[in-house]
Amino acid sequence: MLLAFGILKRPTAAEWNVLFWAIFLLFVGFGAVCLYYGYRAPAEKAEEAARLIRGGYTFIAAGIVMVVIRRFFTGFSG
Repeated sequence: MLLAFGILKRPTAAEWNVLFWAIFLLFVGFGAVCLYYGYRAPAEKAEEAARLIRGGYTFIAAGIVMVVIRRFFTGFSG
């Protein structure tokens, strides 16, 4: 409804690009933080550390998959 009144415009291609890379950096950043704390956890928290490490690798892999899918749909020309 707000689009009908001209209050909000549809995002441009550049705005979508910025949004995509911001989400990608969030995924990879969160994955790196999970890996850091997972590997630095004390031995008493081995189960939680294993969960953090698995989650960290999952977030990083999801970020890479996002880039591959985006490249597949937009083309590999650059």
